[in-house]
Amino acid sequence: MKRFKCKKLFCVDKYDDDGLCIENETIVIEEGKIYELDKSGYMMIGGSDHVHLDAVDGSWLEITKEHLKEYFDEVEA
Repeated sequence: MKRFKCKKLFCVDKYDDDGLCIENETIVIEEGKIYELDKSGYMMIGGSDHVHLDAVDGSWLEITKEHLKEYFDEVEA
């Protein structure tokens, strides 16, 4: 499974467990945090231009492929 390490801090909108955006709430994605790429194709909030990433702490993130290139570096598993 591909792993990615955040290379610079950024914020994303916060979503509930049903995939609904929580108004006026964000989550800070910290530099150095490691995520694994979920290749299942399942998306909670994104479309075909997004990737789903799972963190070891149980959190997850869906961002565009463009943001993946901008904010993450691939690391060896």
